[in-house]
Amino acid sequence: MLTNEAIKAAVELYDLGSTHFCVQEETGISREEAELVAQFYDAGETEQLYREVALAGVLEITARTLRRGEGVDEIALDDLLREIRYVFLKKFSHAPQWVFKRLAPRD
Repeated sequence: MLTNEAIKAAVELYDLGSTHFCVQEETGISREEAELVAQFYDAGETEQLYREVALAGVLEITARTLRRGEGVDEIALDDLLREIRYVFLKKFSHAPQWVFKRLAPRD
């Protein structure tokens, strides 16, 4: 699984002109993950990749909590929706505004 630490190491290697193979060998990430980091790097969007990977971690923790039957309280759910909105606001800025209104925190 891709982590923010692996992304940082890959970006540093790409800064030095490394190939996908070198990044894969040095960081332990898969070829596909190395190529994904390179795509974000080339587009100048590595911060977005960091946010998406962090969100994946939050979603994984939430799913694990739900599977254990612990449930998620309303505040935690609002936090989760706010994080989703933050991560994807830029990426999907062309989406209809009702999408973001649904993800907005409740007053």
